[in-house]
Amino acid sequence: MTRDNVVVPFRRRPPTQQELETYHLLTRHWSPALRRLLCPRYFEADAGLTDTVASRQSPRYRPR
Repeated sequence: MTRDNVVVPFRRRPPTQQELETYHLLTRHWSPALRRLLCPRYFEADAGLTDTVASRQSPRYRPR
């Protein structure tokens, strides 16, 4: 192994709140199986934060 071939692995950071909101907007009508298949990292992070999709409020939602 030469110095040119050395790969330094970095730990994956958890998705940010903005990334999760974008994930919710893009996948809002997808089935949970499709979300898990195409976006496993975001699916796991989302499952850890909330228990239901309906409990989330849009960042643009303003109660009267």
